[in-house]
Amino acid sequence: MKINILGGGVAGISSAIALKKKGFDVTVYERHESETNIGAGIVLWPNASFILDKLGILKE
Repeated sequence: MKINILGGGVAGISSAIALKKKGFDVTVYERHESETNIGAGIVLWPNASFILDKLGILKE
């Protein structure tokens, strides 16, 4: 099954990783051409850290 995800933010990328691990053909579409740095911080609550660990990307 082909899945298209609109938006390369945290939710879009996390969803793509999880779906790819389940065997889906996933493409992420982002309107920005490159990464941006807006100087904002990110808070990861324990549940978010748990999910990132399960996705295998927490250490990164």
